[in-house]
Formats: sequence, C-alpha cells, structure tokens
Amino acid sequence: MFYRNCFLFFIVIVLSASCRNVRIKEHKNWEKYFDAYAVSGSFEIYDNNKEIAHYYNKELNAKPISPSSTFDIFVALTALETVTAKDEQKILEWDGVDRENEKMNKNLSLSEAFEINSTSHIRKLIQEIGEEDIDKYLFTLQYGNQERNGDMENFWMNGNLKISPDEQVGLMKRLYHTELPQFNERSHRIVRGMLFKEEGDTYRLYYKMGIDTTVSPNRSILVGMVEQTISRKHVKTKQMENIPHPHFFALTAQGESLTPASYEEITLNLLWDLLDANNIGDKANFYKK
Repeated sequence: MFYRNCFLFFIVIVLSASCRNVRIKEHKNWEKYFDAYAVSGSFEIYDNNKEIAHYYNKELNAKPISPSSTFDIFVALTALETVTAKDEQKILEWDGVDRENEKMNKNLSLSEAFEINSTSHIRKLIQEIGEEDIDKYLFTLQYGNQERNGDMENFWMNGNLKISPDEQVGLMKRLYHTELPQFNERSHRIVRGMLFKEEGDTYRLYYKMGIDTTVSPNRSILVGMVEQTISRKHVKTKQMENIPHPHFFALTAQGESLTPASYEEITLNLLWDLLDANNIGDKANFYKK
C-alpha cells in the first residue's frame, strides 16, 4: 500500500508532490497533550506556506473513521451545488421529535443546523438532495470509502462511510483554495463562511466538530483551518504588508471522558494546546479558553 512508502495521502494526490519532495515532521512529544485530557488520538496540521506536515500518531491519521458531523461540510457543498439549498439560509423543517438540546426542536436554517450539529435536520437535507446526487458527489470528490450500503438515514454516523483524518486535511486545503472542481466558487465561499468560528488580531479560525458514539469509548473529530496574518517587508517597496499563512488540520480524540456533553470543550481545548505546541500556535496568539 502506498502509505508504506509515503504517509501523507493528500500531499501525494492533492498537492501532486512526490515522496522525496514532501517534508513531514513527527511530534511524539504531543502525546502529553492527549494524556492531559485522558484521551488517545491523532493530530495532523499542514503548513501551507512552508509545505510541511506536522503530525502525531501516523497510524491513526491514516486510518479511515466515521466522519460524523464533519460530513455536514460535504452535505452543505452538495446542497448548494445542486441548488437543493439556494444559500445557507435555506429552512430545514423540524421532524417533531423533542431532543435534549432544545435548540434542535424547531425549524432551522442550514447555517444554524450546521452550527449546532443537528443530525435530524441534516438528515432531511440529505434525503432532499437524493441518493443519485449524494452518490455522484461522493464518487467525484473521492470522499473516503464512498460507502452508504443503501442507507440514507445514518451512513455518515454509523460507520458505513469512512474517511481518514489525513484525507480530511486534504479536503480542508482544497476548500480553502477553491480547488474542489465539483463545486463552484460560490459554494466554496459559503461553506468556508459557515466554518468560521472566531478571529483575533493575527488569525482567523475555521472548524467543524463531531462525535462518534457508535465506537467505545466515544471518539471526537475536529477538522478545519486557521489563517494567520504574517507581517513582512516587501523586498522592492520596503513597505510592510500582511501575508496570509494558512494551516489545515484534523484532530481525533478517544476516551471515557468524551461524552456528548463534554466532548466539544475537551476537544477544542486540546486543539488550543496542539496549536500552541512547537511554536505552531504561538505565532498566531492562540490561547486556551
């Protein structure tokens, strides 16, 4: 298998680089950040400008797993491209089932359902898109193993559909650079906006998070991108200019401490720690909340 010779799938396929041109750096010391939250897991972050992939736990980064709610990124892109949703304000009807999270117990816009990981609303959108277009875009995008096994209810949550964290990093890179040929520029732009979470003086952070409760213990996954703003002096004009410096990442965590009520806080705090590690996050002024 190709991973035996070159670990990073997205660098080979998406970036069209050969193994000898790929720079990767393993950080075994990042285990301490996972230990601090009593979880195991993996982390991969690709520095776009320096073309370096930093990672912890190569095996888990290459292992296909359920995308859970991070699949909403694919769903939003496909809904927009097929005009199932004209924009992120499309209304998705509540199914009438009361859930613990009261925010889910009403009609929601696509952007609202995306924000709070409302599987029931996203399910309705998937069914509205239809099997033909779901299968078409799974195939043309080469999204993971592309498997539904005839299921349109929970295939992205129950383990039928699987994608590796490494592939998710490649997807984030292409989304950022508007390089998904299956989708137009507007679809890219709207979904990037839906992923946006916050900004500081020198960064903008985008991500999507989910939890897989079909495995034991539970596993969370967080995929996204962070755009740093680096000030550099122009060689010719000698004027200071701001240069975007994007990174693309995928984080997984698994442990007894991860519950539907706690996984978001734990996973996000773990992300802050990992972005700060080895000067990756320090330059962007990241601080754990």
